[in-house]
Amino acid sequence: MNSDLIASQVARLVANLLLFIDGSDEDAIENDTAVHLIEQISADLESLDRSFLRKVITAFETISPEYGEGDDKFVRDIPVDIFLDPLPPESG
Repeated sequence: MNSDLIASQVARLVANLLLFIDGSDEDAIENDTAVHLIEQISADLESLDRSFLRKVITAFETISPEYGEGDDKFVRDIPVDIFLDPLPPESG
C-alpha cells in the first residue's frame, strides 16, 4: 500500500473523529474530555515522520470534497486548527 493512500486514510479517520467531537453536545462528550482528545490527536500526528505528516496534511485538502457543505471547510482547516507543523523543529 502506498504512503499517499495511507495518509488519506489517516486524514479521513482523524477528520471523522474530529467531526464527531465537534458535533457532539456536552451530554455526549464533556468539554474537557473533547479538548483532551483533540490535544492527543494533535500530539500523535506531530509524532509522525515529518515527510509522512506533510502527506497527511495535504490529504486533508484532498479528502475535503468528500464531506458535505460546511464540513468540507472544517476538514480542509484541520491542520491549521490543531496546529500541525510539517516542518522539523529547529535544532539548537
